[in-house]
Order: sequence, then C-alpha cells, then structure tokens
Amino acid sequence: MWGVIPVKIVFVKGLKDMDTGMENNSIENTVKTIQGAMLTPSGSPIRVGIDVGSTTVKFVALDKDDTILYGDYQRHLADIKSTIVTVVKKALDTLEKKLPLGVNQPLSIKVTGSGGFA
Repeated sequence: MWGVIPVKIVFVKGLKDMDTGMENNSIENTVKTIQGAMLTPSGSPIRVGIDVGSTTVKFVALDKDDTILYGDYQRHLADIKSTIVTVVKKALDTLEKKLPLGVNQPLSIKVTGSGGFA
C-alpha cells in the first residue's frame, strides 16, 4: 500500500531504550533502531487534535467519518508538560483497546494552542 515513508529522525541524548532500559547515547543507535522497525501502516488514520491552552489541555480523536472516538479536557494548573503526558497516555491506552489495529493504528496528530510552546 505505502512505498517509501519519509521519516525525520530526531536524536535526543539520554533517552532510554524501551526494550533494554539502556540510555541511547548515539545517533547510530537511533538509526539502527529505526532501520530495524517495520512500518506497515494500514487502515485509515485516526485524526487526533490536542489543544494546549493557557489553562487546559483538550484531546479529541476522530475516525474517517468524523465520529468522536475519544475526548478529554483537563485543567493543567500550570503543570503543562505533566498534564499533556497524562492526557495523551490515557487517550492512547483507551484508543488502543477500542481500535481493531490497536497500537498499529495509524494516527495523524495536530497540536495547537498557546501552551503547546511550553
């Protein structure tokens, strides 16, 4: 279905490998990990919108027919990063169980709002 998928590789020193728990300290390890990954998207992507405002974080996921699959709204109380992580993790855990492709479901994600720059 898909041919070549362009991927932007962003190297962040010190991130831990999810499989080994070891810190990733080289761009070579990042490239090896990505080269070893198998990208096999199928199905219509779920469209995700995340709005990070001055007081709240909002999350919505829509299917191809614009049906809301999941929505959430949380006040961040000036702890923006932690709230984003919490809201997104909860949403993805819920969506994984609802969708037939689970963790392999393609997503199209857009982020907006003034707090998104934090």
